[in-house]
Amino acid sequence: VENPGPGGGLSNNRVLTVQNPLPFITSISPQSILAGEKELLDITISGNNFLPDSQVLLNGYDVPKKFLSSKSVSITLSNPELGTSGTYNILIKNNGPGGGSSNIKTFTINNPVPIVQEIYPAAAIAGGSGFFLTLYGSSFSPNATVHFNGQDIPANQRDDAMQKQFTVWIDASLIQSPGEYSVYLKNPSPGGAESERKTFTLNAIGQVYNYSVCYLKMCRSFSSPYYLENECTQDTACQ
Repeated sequence: VENPGPGGGLSNNRVLTVQNPLPFITSISPQSILAGEKELLDITISGNNFLPDSQVLLNGYDVPKKFLSSKSVSITLSNPELGTSGTYNILIKNNGPGGGSSNIKTFTINNPVPIVQEIYPAAAIAGGSGFFLTLYGSSFSPNATVHFNGQDIPANQRDDAMQKQFTVWIDASLIQSPGEYSVYLKNPSPGGAESERKTFTLNAIGQVYNYSVCYLKMCRSFSSPYYLENECTQDTACQ
């Protein structure tokens, strides 16, 4: 401030600071997606007090954003993030003076519900040797497990790219008693679930059983199993 003469003069200085506001997120859209469903995904973040130089942090890492307005910004996710299940914390940070970090919203990439169409083999001899069991279907998570005779078994081999085949080693200790056993695949959370059940039959030695489930021999070539069907008929006892 300056007063005119005679006398007068300039006052001392005071600094006026215009501070940036504290951002606040009201919603994100979409809030979730299935793993592998898309290769690119735009996420819109809505709220208040967004600035052109605001930072968007995804699990603590600064990611490129598109500033739309003081109430809206967007980010784009791509593979490999969209191909793997998980949760991502999203917040917006305004630089100083003032500013600060917003509240957190969570974006979730869910595992799908698996579909098992067939298991192979579908039968074995009780008390026999261990073998590879292959499940065919779709939407198999890379870290899924197969439930067989009370045990959750991780994959020995799998087709991660297509998510349609899952192979596990069934130890001889799990096939000691004749009977029918439910087999299903479980995708872990987030999302995920159990597939429908398939029946695996453990037959006693000498028991008569159908040609379609008469798999008596197993061979291993490198790490890939293949099975040989015993040439039996519906009225032939498997020895």
